[in-house]
Amino acid sequence: RNKIVNYLDKYCWNLKKKIANKKGTFFIAHNNWMKAKFLAIFPHLKDKIYLCKYYPVNLLLFRPRNKKKLRKKYDLPINKKIIMFSAQDIHDERKGFNLFLEILDKCNLKSDIFFVILGNLEKKNRLNKFKNYKHFEFLPNKKSAELYALSDIYLCTSMIDNLPLTIIEALSSGNVALSLNNGGAKE
Repeated sequence: RNKIVNYLDKYCWNLKKKIANKKGTFFIAHNNWMKAKFLAIFPHLKDKIYLCKYYPVNLLLFRPRNKKKLRKKYDLPINKKIIMFSAQDIHDERKGFNLFLEILDKCNLKSDIFFVILGNLEKKNRLNKFKNYKHFEFLPNKKSAELYALSDIYLCTSMIDNLPLTIIEALSSGNVALSLNNGGAKE
């Protein structure tokens, strides 16, 4: 790391180096991008990092289902393309909610598209001008899985993410997933 901007950064960086070099410490990366980033910083630790190709997604829960039935259950349009966006904290700028709002704005008048938003949204007034969406606060995994399954496209606008689990959940549910080229999303 070239620049250490303050004491806290320096302290954290030194602690990371100490932990990484500690005997008996190993690392697991869940995608090649993450492994490459680790090796770029710690090339001498190549024998301490392992690639795990398996992801913690319950495939019995996140799976394709009858879209029409689920759309009726959640009172959503049956004959429209449904595009889903989700984030644990929608207001976290890294999740790209502003980008999502731009897309929503451009598609607001399209009669064949509807959006589903899943996540904590404190400032709901940001959505006042839009008509073609439905917002859901946090839901249990079973209901979240149903929202993925009733959607056609999952839109991941995360600007910084090593591999959003939401993409894997969406793909497992039979969706097309669109994402920015960041981190391990490509994999």
